[in-house]
Amino acid sequence: MAINILITGNCGVGKTYVLKTLIQSLKLTKQNRIGLLNFLECSKYIITGKYVDDVFDGSDKLAMNVMSSVDEFLHTNKGKIIFYEGDRFTNNKFIVKAKPFIIKILGDGKVGREQRNSNQTQRHLKSIQTRVSNINADLELSNSKVCISVLMHCILHSNNITELKQNLNKQKTIHKKKQQSLF
Repeated sequence: MAINILITGNCGVGKTYVLKTLIQSLKLTKQNRIGLLNFLECSKYIITGKYVDDVFDGSDKLAMNVMSSVDEFLHTNKGKIIFYEGDRFTNNKFIVKAKPFIIKILGDGKVGREQRNSNQTQRHLKSIQTRVSNINADLELSNSKVCISVLMHCILHSNNITELKQNLNKQKTIHKKKQQSLF
């Protein structure tokens, strides 16, 4: 059994930054591909996305029709901890097939888009924002640094997939309480 973890949020909130950090922390170096789905892997972890000119560009550089390869990818990678992010996987078809634990990074992403000189149109940004707001996340986190901290804590305190799921579910309770206590 695999665990699929989807990082979602508005454009510029740091989804790709989270995965880049995980790539370094988990020492993922082996590039692989199944159909249209590129990924990095090691014996235990997979991070979906694509390297272009030695830079990890996340899912934005994957083919628009990458979903046509998801069934084979999921079947081939049973027993792994798999991370996904972004627009290509923020859709009902993927969520129904992969049944991911969904982490939503909150915020409008404006600062992140400005830092990378994004040229995304307002129409595109609004489309993503609408899709993200319609997703029921298992865990909502205030920013990408908190997301990295939570994921690394869960990974470091888990010996197997079952423990990882338990630790992620504990974080739901912790962060729900923190958010409620702010008001």
